[in-house]
Amino acid sequence: MASLPVQSLHNAVPSWNGEAETLATYRFDVTMYIKGVKKVDRYVCGPCLVRALGPKTKAHAEAYPSLADVDEISDEGTCTGWTKLFEFVLARLNLTTVSDVGSLAVNFFTTLKRASGEEPADWINRFEKSERELLLACKTLDGSVGDVIAKPLRTWWLLYRSGLTPMEQGTLVGNADNSYDFDKVCKSFKTQYNKQAIAEHDRRLPSRSPVRTFSADDWHDELEQILDLADSEDDPEDDDPIEYEDAVLQAQVATRNFKDARDLLRKVRTTRGY
Repeated sequence: MASLPVQSLHNAVPSWNGEAETLATYRFDVTMYIKGVKKVDRYVCGPCLVRALGPKTKAHAEAYPSLADVDEISDEGTCTGWTKLFEFVLARLNLTTVSDVGSLAVNFFTTLKRASGEEPADWINRFEKSERELLLACKTLDGSVGDVIAKPLRTWWLLYRSGLTPMEQGTLVGNADNSYDFDKVCKSFKTQYNKQAIAEHDRRLPSRSPVRTFSADDWHDELEQILDLADSEDDPEDDDPIEYEDAVLQAQVATRNFKDARDLLRKVRTTRGY
């Protein structure tokens, strides 16, 4: 946690001890306090706000797993570390609203995706962190919630938002013993794409960058290209034999994995009635 060199900032820091009726006022006071601090100094806001909490809320804040990151700020000057900690405190006080959970859900299911050049390990950590935050918030509304997404679809979603092409996703699953086991697929992802490989991948496919995802039609587009190669009248001897055989194998693996994922999704929809 950052040191607090600007003592005068603490004098104006609002305090709150968990009373629901004063929450709205406290949120407003915090917003005004942060706005009154220069962006370059806002790394002290999170620690100051934690220090100014009342005994009840401070006890919950001290239980926050990432307390050391409370001084984290974004490039725009947003106190992201404090925001995450305060959401944790609200969850423990059962003051999380449906709209709060909805915002986290929008982030996980809509906004979250691998950034261009982002290494697999960093992407996986960010994915799991967003998932944990959403699950924690969901549990405050309904304690029976165990997962935010079915386990097999969890792995599929990680890959779907990774910026890899459907064929590349299928290859990772194939290398993971043709399973959607989360840990196995993550290991396969990290093994196949180191920092240099993922950077080269993202540069090589600008039209299929991590800012977009892929539909079922994309699967068929890629598979048709590979299978066209397999059925080509050209003599495979003219091509690199390893590249040719790998292409055919990847097409077969991707086809099987796509069908398995599609069948699983249909079963989930049928079971849940939608």
